[in-house]
Amino acid sequence: MPENNRHATQKFGPIEDPILLNALNELSRSINIITTYGQTHPAVETAVASSELALHELFSERKKFTIGAFNGTLTLDGIPVKATGTLQVSLERRLTRLRITGLKIEKGIGKDELLQLAELLSSNE
Repeated sequence: MPENNRHATQKFGPIEDPILLNALNELSRSINIITTYGQTHPAVETAVASSELALHELFSERKKFTIGAFNGTLTLDGIPVKATGTLQVSLERRLTRLRITGLKIEKGIGKDELLQLAELLSSNE
């Protein structure tokens, strides 16, 4: 079966953890704002601060998570999940385009590191 058709027929579940979902959405929002408006836009600081708060909440329950894309499918901790919503799909496409199969984000990531991560993920290279 061709690669594209194979995973189109597979059924992956959506992300069920609302705290993880919020963290991913906020990270994606930060990346999208930087991509659209540039790194110096005032909205970037607000978006990164929201991402930091969402990740802080997530890391009260866990020490790390790994996000990536494999064969055009979003993966969380190595498990394929269904990307639902604009922000998740945008993140999935960006990770696929950048060929990022596993990006580990750990507890303790600071605002500056988060901003640098968002800037790197917003690049077109």
